[in-house]
Amino acid sequence: VGVERGGDGGRGLGVRQAAFDVGFDPRHAPVGEEHRDPRQENDRLQPVAADDRHVGVELEAPLAAGERDRGIVAAHGRGHPIVGGSVANGNPESILAWAGFLGEFREFIAAGDPRLVRHLPTCNISYNRAIFEEFGGFPTSFYPQEDLLFHWRLGQHGVPIWFEPDIQVGHTHRAKWRSYLQHQRRIGHTTARLIKLTGEEGAFLARSPLAAVLTVPALPVFKLLRTVAHFLSWQPEIIWRHWAALPILFLGLYAWAVGFAAGAGAEPLRLPVRESLSRPAMDDVAP
Repeated sequence: VGVERGGDGGRGLGVRQAAFDVGFDPRHAPVGEEHRDPRQENDRLQPVAADDRHVGVELEAPLAAGERDRGIVAAHGRGHPIVGGSVANGNPESILAWAGFLGEFREFIAAGDPRLVRHLPTCNISYNRAIFEEFGGFPTSFYPQEDLLFHWRLGQHGVPIWFEPDIQVGHTHRAKWRSYLQHQRRIGHTTARLIKLTGEEGAFLARSPLAAVLTVPALPVFKLLRTVAHFLSWQPEIIWRHWAALPILFLGLYAWAVGFAAGAGAEPLRLPVRESLSRPAMDDVAP
């Protein structure tokens, strides 16, 4: 398992006491205000794996020893090749961080029963090493949706992803206006180019640049209502406690919509080629 150092500088990282070995690369600096680019981080983690069977990716907060560690091991032992958990807000003191959390992680909160899903974020996930050996690494040129494309490819080959909501880590979000809005725009831009390729929900807009531009005023409203409805159904207390983050989320969703419209007019992405685990991540993409 490869483990990236979290925001505490590696203190309290209890996974070495778990039932599997950990290859910890001390080169990773703590997560600071200005985030590192995961395009390099995910790629560097893959060869660090010390265990012959499992590879963990980009844990941003320390995973406490005990039930959480055993949960990952147990799920792998039940035959699940990919096991992931839920995400909490790792810097709850920031209202901008709450806006980022609400907008990006609503589908990955600690709610519901363990289940199969199509996608989980790489801040809390573990793979059988054979996954990378067969399908290659992450298509890092598609940041920040490289994990979404990778999991879509796995789904096309019938590889399941197992979600254990009780296995939770904290994700440190952007806490400055400029980086928050830039990141949301980048997500929207890459999302449009990605779903043109995959045909997932929203592909009609992504494949029609004019329609995407015309819906820029409406998309943020739709996404905001959808986000609020999801949290009210699963964890309403988050909305009640952090309602002040909703206007900031709304502004971020407008940045997302502008990026989506720009991405709809951009050249579609191409599927990356297979790469070995020991080689750089997949980058055979259209410019």
